[in-house]
Amino acid sequence: MIMVKSTPKEIFYYGEARPLPKQVFLKAGPLNMVYENGAIRYIRYGETEVLRMVYAAVRNHNWDTIEPIIRKETIQEEGNSFTIDVEIEYRQDELHFIAHYTFTGSETGVVRFEMKGKCLSSFQKNRIGFCILHPIHECAGNDCTVTKADGRVIGASFPNAISPHQPFMNIKALQWKLPKGCSATLRFEGDVFETEDQRNWTDASFKTYSTPLDLPFPVQMHAGEEVNQVVELSLPDVQEAVTRSSQNQKQLNFTISNSAADLPKIGVGSSTEVEHLSARAVELLRRIGFHHYRYDVKFHKPDWKKLLAKACRDAEALGLPLELALHLSEKQYAEEAEAFCRHLLGSKADIYAILLFQDNKKTTPTGLIHALVPQLRRCFPAAKIGGGTNAYFTELNRQTPPSEDLDFLTYSINPQVHAFDNLSLIETLEIQGHTVTSAKNLARGKEVHVSPVTFKPRFNPNATATNAGEDPELQIDARQRSLFGASWTLGSIKYMAEAGAKSLTYYETAGRKGLLMPQGKAAGDLFPAEGGDVFPIYAVLQYILEDPQAKVLYSKSSDPLVFDGLVLKKHKGQRIILSNFTIDQQEVKIPIAQGKFQVYQLDEHMLMNPDWAELLSSKPSRVETENRHCSVALPPFGLLIIDVD
Repeated sequence: MIMVKSTPKEIFYYGEARPLPKQVFLKAGPLNMVYENGAIRYIRYGETEVLRMVYAAVRNHNWDTIEPIIRKETIQEEGNSFTIDVEIEYRQDELHFIAHYTFTGSETGVVRFEMKGKCLSSFQKNRIGFCILHPIHECAGNDCTVTKADGRVIGASFPNAISPHQPFMNIKALQWKLPKGCSATLRFEGDVFETEDQRNWTDASFKTYSTPLDLPFPVQMHAGEEVNQVVELSLPDVQEAVTRSSQNQKQLNFTISNSAADLPKIGVGSSTEVEHLSARAVELLRRIGFHHYRYDVKFHKPDWKKLLAKACRDAEALGLPLELALHLSEKQYAEEAEAFCRHLLGSKADIYAILLFQDNKKTTPTGLIHALVPQLRRCFPAAKIGGGTNAYFTELNRQTPPSEDLDFLTYSINPQVHAFDNLSLIETLEIQGHTVTSAKNLARGKEVHVSPVTFKPRFNPNATATNAGEDPELQIDARQRSLFGASWTLGSIKYMAEAGAKSLTYYETAGRKGLLMPQGKAAGDLFPAEGGDVFPIYAVLQYILEDPQAKVLYSKSSDPLVFDGLVLKKHKGQRIILSNFTIDQQEVKIPIAQGKFQVYQLDEHMLMNPDWAELLSSKPSRVETENRHCSVALPPFGLLIIDVD
């Protein structure tokens, strides 16, 4: 990025100058937790995570989550207890809602969340109320007891595989086991709650929420109408406090297995912002080593043939085969497919994959597959043909197309369906691997392709209003061109590669959703990048794709919310890429055999050089270790690339 030294470091770190939300560490008897930005996170009993988060959500008629604005906030701590009072405003278009929340934690381990909300305007809503997130590792596959709204008590269990539908419904209370014979109990007042598996959207949790989805929505709310709820967490079997070791006392470790997975074929999407790629952009993009170039063919556009021809020329300039997503109409799909085949049959287009989608259908219909796949195979025998969804894994999980006639199943990923903060985005990384594992089961031996991966949703598949969420400005995230964005991309590739994804497509070539800014175009105040800037994501992709035949060695971070990494087994030696998700320097112990290794560093200091992209492989520092382990220092939000002979 072309930045002067006066640029706030936060711009390099995570894309905007404002500081990260303040965290307050709290105790309620035996429980430890964190308060941040109007929510309670990471409630723990010793080393066991009891709840991932408790927060309130306001979602409009299109299921858009309205970002909260804190107006007043007071925090009182007294040893092993606390009281928090916070007033939060929610405002978007005609929706205007305000709520007063009181969170209390007692010395006996009871944590109470109370909401008193009021509509300041009339609007339609799909949900208003508390959301309780249950951690996956501690809950998946474990038994629980559900008290229904009518008083019945039934035995149940949190699902192991990603559940397409709600595992628990009509909940008045929920109880589950903790280690050492203890249990946790949640009780709800003010509405009826139910639970869904948020791994469908790559969230790292099961979510218990109100109001039940089998009730009609959206619901008309009227100015002056009140919404009141109470959620209470208790540990009735716990008698004494348990001390949890602080993070500062823990050694951060990175471990590497000898087991390996194939590095997926990784491609890039065509730009929806930049009409023409400059010669410099083409040269830079060719250096990365992408496998393919995605373009969406939208047959409702009268000039689709002209646009497709341009995409073919761009792919040829980039030296990449095409991944073509065909968006066919409900009634004229046969004619559109015929025209598509005629248009490309005489061309020099190199087609890697064809993705079949149909307008107004969340997943590829069986009839479309049976009607078009034989014809497409005759016309493009070398191309892989797949179906699935252009939206989220949720749709694939709920309505899976038959895979017998397909080469692969596909779905897209973005980490911001329900939450938008850095920590929540980091949490999604491991769960992306869960979706690949589940998709492989649905595919019954066929490949899994994830396309595309983006930071923000490209559209809203559940909107009730036409074209909701398709405003291009709503698809922009300043983290796209930050060090955080590079680290998030590294983690995304790591977990989906380890899970066995065969093909991944990331972002766009150029523009605010891409890897670099075009020459002569500034992005604006909300995305402070200049024309010609190259984003750190570019470096991560180049470091990973330098050797497309490399294998991905399974690896594990001792604290993946603090740091993570990906390991490549190359023809000679290993490449370890580590990333820091925090604003503090982190010391990490890594297993490296005795000898010398080379270290490349990507941090804010490097990005101050306008020619940093030209220097990615130059002047590494050489480090020597005398044993099988050494410690390395990860710079704030920075990355280390370690080449071991």
